[in-house]
Amino acid sequence: MDQNLNFMAQVPEEQLEVFVETLIEKGGLTEMLSVSDEYKKYGKNYVAYWERIEKEYRAFGSNTITSAFSGPNTYRDILILVLKQCNVKYSESDSIERMEELLLESILKDMWEKLSREERIALFSDLKADIKNIDFNSIGGITSSMLIQIFRAGGFASYKITLIIVNAIAKAILGRGLSLAANAGIVKGISILVGPIGIIVTALWSVYDLAGPAYRVIIPCTILIAAYRKMGLTNNDF
Repeated sequence: MDQNLNFMAQVPEEQLEVFVETLIEKGGLTEMLSVSDEYKKYGKNYVAYWERIEKEYRAFGSNTITSAFSGPNTYRDILILVLKQCNVKYSESDSIERMEELLLESILKDMWEKLSREERIALFSDLKADIKNIDFNSIGGITSSMLIQIFRAGGFASYKITLIIVNAIAKAILGRGLSLAANAGIVKGISILVGPIGIIVTALWSVYDLAGPAYRVIIPCTILIAAYRKMGLTNNDF
């Protein structure tokens, strides 16, 4: 197992379900998880066979990497490949967490361009109550840079933004978001992001739907991994 993915075994069941169903849905005829003994035995008890789920994800990454360059299918390798495919700039010295954050930030920047001025104002109006460490008056103007600063700062506002990304992927691929229990009082005010983010994340892998089954798996699944780690880290801030 890859130590950078160990935390996934602690992710709530509903979030793991989105990951597993995305892997199966986008894997199509090439995925082997849904016919495995572990899947048949444990079903939605994903923690019981996380090692098998991880193996499936890394197998898709290995297939993609083998065709791109020679190397092991570590999570870092897969993450770097996804960053390249999504045209996200990074440094070889960046940590896993930093590269994941850059991936999520690229989605937020693209999303920002799809929002109207009214939607941008509404977004910050909702987030402002949850922000403690940022002086809005010192930043100047409602900009994408302000949104990224809020996202990087952690805390409840950052958690809400990340949850919206997960919801958007779930709705784009599975036709449904997380349950109301997970969303209650959290995403109500920033639900305007779901549509724009859904368009963006769909575009990231849709180009590979016919040409590259491995890419159409590792792109959304890697975004989910990045989002789940971010949610876990920010959850400790409040």
